[in-house]
Amino acid sequence: MGPVLRALIWFLPALVLLVIIALPLFDEDGKLRRNYDDFDSSLWKARGGILILSLVFLALQIENLIQDSYEPGLRMSQQFYSFSGVSHVVWLQENLANGVVIHFFSLFYLVGLPFLLAFIPTFFLLRGENDLFELYAKAVAVNMVCLIVAYLSFHVWIPAFQSESVLPLMHEIPQYEGIIKLVNRQVNSFPSGHTSLTFTLMLIALYKTELKRLAWFGVAFTVLTVFAITFLGSHWFVDVLGGMAVGSFAYWITSTGKIDPFFEPIMERFDRLTLRWSKERTYRKDKT
Repeated sequence: MGPVLRALIWFLPALVLLVIIALPLFDEDGKLRRNYDDFDSSLWKARGGILILSLVFLALQIENLIQDSYEPGLRMSQQFYSFSGVSHVVWLQENLANGVVIHFFSLFYLVGLPFLLAFIPTFFLLRGENDLFELYAKAVAVNMVCLIVAYLSFHVWIPAFQSESVLPLMHEIPQYEGIIKLVNRQVNSFPSGHTSLTFTLMLIALYKTELKRLAWFGVAFTVLTVFAITFLGSHWFVDVLGGMAVGSFAYWITSTGKIDPFFEPIMERFDRLTLRWSKERTYRKDKT
């Protein structure tokens, strides 16, 4: 059994368990419980947003294949090293690195963002908040488009692979490395996708919901994410700044509706096609 398969055995159940635990925990107004029976209806109405997220996932896999085959982009690792430095990372690793801390932040890095990306849309759909689900889908899509363009344009090794002073703490554990290779490449350093996505989701929780627990959780999660990627040597300081800029831009352009002229025609056309298919399917079933 390879390291990737061994990793998936614990990774997927952990992800599902965390989502199940988080759903009632953040449902502080009880809306999820009241709308649970309408989940099928919410899911059907959200099919346009689900299409957008599926296309984003496909684009990410294509980007990974391109990175594996060609490693495109300007070689900028040395410039990032000169600009950001690694003294703060070295200090953190020298003073904090022990088995428990390394495993905690490695697991947080690996499971945290996938959990957030799975939990937030599920939470909105179960609560019947399709407008927030669509906002989430569009914001994630804008984030990923910006990230993919940057990753293909700039070939930047993470600090743990660029500097001999920084220990590759997480990458020394085969099962953790297996999970990383499923979704990311170590030249995908600038900007930080962990930072940009968590920053966007934090802004949605803060300004588009009235759930205090979710909002404070978003803030704490973002702060902990920045610390984790720094301590593990997974990103340069400028990557974090770039991630915040991308995350803020994604939130602004989606929450103001300025990106809607691009997304809405795609989603509306898909809605019409699936509605026609559903009607034809129902008609054939009635005839039989």
